[in-house]
Amino acid sequence: MITSLSIEPPPTAGPTSFDAVVVGRNEAVFSTVLSRASEGGDREVVRRAAAQLVASTFIMPILQSMHDSPFLKPPFAPGFAEKRFQPLLDQQVADRLTSAARFPLIDIIVDWLMGPEKAPPETTPGSTP
Repeated sequence: MITSLSIEPPPTAGPTSFDAVVVGRNEAVFSTVLSRASEGGDREVVRRAAAQLVASTFIMPILQSMHDSPFLKPPFAPGFAEKRFQPLLDQQVADRLTSAARFPLIDIIVDWLMGPEKAPPETTPGSTP
C-alpha cells in the first residue's frame, strides 16, 4: 500500500539572484573594511570603502537602468553571457568612476566617519612644532 509522500523543496541559502549576490558581497566587504579602518584610523582605507559604497549605491543603479531599455530587440538584445556578466563589468566601471573623479560625496562620508581631517601644524624656520 502506498501512503502519501510529501516532498518539500530544499531550503535556499541566501539570495538566488546574481545581482543580489554581488550587492550583498559588496556590502559585506564595505562593513568589514570600515570596521577595520575605524579602529586603526587609516583614512585612505575608509576613503576606498566609501568610494565602493558610492559606486554600488549611486552609480550601479544608473548603469543598470541603461541596460533595462525596452528598445533592445533582437538582433541587438543582449545574449546570455552579456546578461550574466554585465553586473561584474558595471561594478568595475563604477569603481573606476569613483576612483578617477574626486566625488565630494565620498569626502563627506569620510569626514562623517573619521572626523574632519586635521591639517598638520605649520612650522616656520627656526621654530619647533
